[in-house]
Amino acid sequence: MKIEDNWTDVEIVNVEFLGFNNEVYSRTMIVPSGHSEDEIKIMLVEEFPPVKKYLAIDFSEEGFYYKGNYFTTSCSCVDE
Repeated sequence: MKIEDNWTDVEIVNVEFLGFNNEVYSRTMIVPSGHSEDEIKIMLVEEFPPVKKYLAIDFSEEGFYYKGNYFTTSCSCVDE
């Protein structure tokens, strides 16, 4: 089994933005890996609409996203 069978690469992005209610929010977003910082900034502007203005976009880390359904079907750690 290869790691790619169950995991996909992602970018972890810390975003600070001004909402339309004029409050400042800080959120961590996970976006697909393999895109430039400029492409990700454009995607955030186009696809995350509740933003009046982006104050900071920090590309902090790379990570893995689990593609499977382990926790919904076979995990013995979930109480029934």
